[in-house]
Amino acid sequence: MKPPVVIFDYDPMWLILFRDEMARILAVIRRHVVGLEHIGSTAVTGLAAKATIDLLVGVRQLDDGRECIAPLAGIGYEYVPEYEREIPDRRYFHKGPPVMRTFHLHMVEQAATSGDVISGSATTCGDIPQQHRNTNS
Repeated sequence: MKPPVVIFDYDPMWLILFRDEMARILAVIRRHVVGLEHIGSTAVTGLAAKATIDLLVGVRQLDDGRECIAPLAGIGYEYVPEYEREIPDRRYFHKGPPVMRTFHLHMVEQAATSGDVISGSATTCGDIPQQHRNTNS
């Protein structure tokens, strides 16, 4: 049985946690990443949410995700291939104890356009700093 979902008041630390985790992720799989965004309810300023940070990682080819499994495991992520039956165009990883996952990482194929790796929107937070961008074709 799954634990109950607990909703917390908005916490500005969620943005800091996202940025710190983004740096950890880029340190191990940067060569594959063309975009990385903070998505989901914790990315919306002022919104109450589960305290789980969702990250959307764009890669050039979904097959690149296979090369990311071991490096991401090295920083605490568990690859969950059974979710590909539901969403075959996504690779899913999670981090943290089962009772309260701290991070969900959703990896999808994303084409970079004109050097712009991330496009901001009302529900995303922050760009990949220039030194972390992978704009090689």
